[in-house]
Amino acid sequence: MKKIFLMIAAAVLSAGIMSAQDLNSALELANQGNDAFSAGSPELALEAFQASLKIAEGLGEEGAAHVETCKTAICNIYLSLAKNVYKEKNWDGAVEAFAKAKEVATQYGNADVVAEAEELAKNATANKLAGLAAEAKKIKDFATAIGYYKQMVELDPSNGAYALNLGDAYYRTKDWDNAVAALESAVANGQEAKANGVFSNLYLARCQESLKLKKYQEALDFATKANEYKENANAYKLGASAARVLNNLPACEEMYMKYLELKPNAKDASDIKVTLAETFRKAGNKAKAKEYFQMLVNDPKYGATAQQILPTLN
Repeated sequence: MKKIFLMIAAAVLSAGIMSAQDLNSALELANQGNDAFSAGSPELALEAFQASLKIAEGLGEEGAAHVETCKTAICNIYLSLAKNVYKEKNWDGAVEAFAKAKEVATQYGNADVVAEAEELAKNATANKLAGLAAEAKKIKDFATAIGYYKQMVELDPSNGAYALNLGDAYYRTKDWDNAVAALESAVANGQEAKANGVFSNLYLARCQESLKLKKYQEALDFATKANEYKENANAYKLGASAARVLNNLPACEEMYMKYLELKPNAKDASDIKVTLAETFRKAGNKAKAKEYFQMLVNDPKYGATAQQILPTLN
């Protein structure tokens, strides 16, 4: 019986020595992995930690803490490898690499790496779509660009920049309702200043469209709306033209003068002043007519005419 006890004790002692040796080997591999990662060799680091993990898993309770250390390191290395692909702007490769990082992190229960891999994979996909959309816009294929921008918005509905680009593309295809909806989303998500610029251009385009159809009140309304979002000299000028046809002289005067405030050196400044002067003269408003003819007395083009008409307005 004593011999049996001695044999068991010897076996336990031997197992203890072997466990200690294995744990030291696992730790040494982990140190090699750290050194490799610090030296910029994540692939070698991954191999070292995977080998260290395999040894630690065979040690039961003695290796449990080191198992978790290795799993954390392996998850972070996969994430780092994916980030390197991302930095190279290899978007398809990055998406694949982040998927692998997510898979490993899910297996090892690392929620932080799972979340970061998902977010960066989404960014890589968005960057790819943005590049494709930019290429389509360059050749004025806005319908194709819209398709890519819609996918970007689906990836992240709270991204105002994505909604802004979608709204701009819709505006360029004259899809007014969808453009407005996308731009409103952009405003709600932090892109108000830029979205207002697109809104202004959109309503200017609608003003031009209405003028061609001789819908003068509609044109005036759209010009007014364009300037509510962002002052636009052309919107003031076109709105004034519509107001003049409608015989809305206060709006006509206000918009023409706003145009001249924004473009004081406009080539047609004198033409506009003459237009206002004649419009008020025909309406019987001598005081206003006199005011604008007075502005033209030294004008090389209209000075002589203004000097002839002014005495008739007293």
